[in-house]
Amino acid sequence: MLAVPIDPSKGAPALHVAYTADGSFPDIDDFDIADERLWLSKFDSLRVLGLPGISQLVVADLQGKVQFALDLPFVPSHAVVSVDTLFGPACIILTSFFDGGLYRVTFR
Repeated sequence: MLAVPIDPSKGAPALHVAYTADGSFPDIDDFDIADERLWLSKFDSLRVLGLPGISQLVVADLQGKVQFALDLPFVPSHAVVSVDTLFGPACIILTSFFDGGLYRVTFR
């Protein structure tokens, strides 16, 4: 993932690598930015074929330093930080295109 500072009064901005995924053929399917953090859904591409690999919700600061990674029992796709009362207290909503389902992740 690249961070691009945008300032209309300046020319083309310099690109900055904000986060680099690791693993076997890593995919970042979606991310959200909230609470001064990146919330990423990440998985190894071969996992969608039923092969071993990582499947995680990764939380990093805005400079890309990973704060923690939560292993998931499904292949995540969309990730949205929810602060609306529709889903209860603040949480992360994940969907899974490959495994099906809507998942709510909360933290204490």
